[in-house]
Amino acid sequence: MVMRVKQKVVVGTVVAILTAWVIAITIVIALQPDVGVESPEKLREQLSNALNSRDSKALESLIAYPPGDADDFAESYMKKLDDVAAKSITVSLKPNSEAPNKVAIAGTLGDGADFSYDVSLVQGRDGWRLELIPPL
Repeated sequence: MVMRVKQKVVVGTVVAILTAWVIAITIVIALQPDVGVESPEKLREQLSNALNSRDSKALESLIAYPPGDADDFAESYMKKLDDVAAKSITVSLKPNSEAPNKVAIAGTLGDGADFSYDVSLVQGRDGWRLELIPPL
């Protein structure tokens, strides 16, 4: 009889712990900041400002990246721009501003060489954001 009571207490404790864990994870996910902005043009403008001013927090808010790692990625990205002395960075929507699926980032390196690359642009449930996979 005592054994059954202990068994019920153990099972009840395990169920309570698992329930609390699921609730905690749900709350953490719900409190994650929204990534993205309401329009491609707004994203283009904010990205251009972030890259030219080396604002890693602004970049972090535009990328679809795991929340725990987005800040590290954005900071290292800005450091790389500083390392190569990137300047006069422009951002444009591709293939056009009406139906974009990429942003084209271009600028000049400290040694005078030009650079450019494309990044995928997607519309998620929270708005438009940069998707850091190769554009297809």
